[in-house]
Amino acid sequence: MRYFFLVLFIILTNSIFGQVTDIDGNTYKTKMFGKKLWMIENLRVTRFNNGDSIPLVLDNEKWVNLNSPGYCFYDNNLDSVNSFGLLYNGYVTDTNVCPVGWHIPTEKEWIALTKEFDRINSHNKSDTSIIKKLLGHRRGLNGQYYIFD
Repeated sequence: MRYFFLVLFIILTNSIFGQVTDIDGNTYKTKMFGKKLWMIENLRVTRFNNGDSIPLVLDNEKWVNLNSPGYCFYDNNLDSVNSFGLLYNGYVTDTNVCPVGWHIPTEKEWIALTKEFDRINSHNKSDTSIIKKLLGHRRGLNGQYYIFD
């Protein structure tokens, strides 16, 4: 069974420091955490890098039974996109959806980021709003929505 989640992306190769742009022309701010450059905004892209559209799936029953790529808005509310980006299912994250030079973090990278967040929280409270924004939201296996504060 596929897990549905919001994803954060990490850079591997060339991007302009401070921002990166996806195939739709959306720009995202970036910031160094530890030794890696991370996006500090969640994706809002609606196409794969090859130009193919990612289907918008708003119906809960269709989302739960989806066996192909799809995206939605948190709580089917378009206004949530500006704050938290889009929600993608696992079929999207298995495909080339990240801006060129970026990838979905490995478990090892997530662990390193978590440790860096813990370090930041104990030394620099100014970055906690970035961390909270990156936590974002997700859609569960039964279609329910979760928001992380």
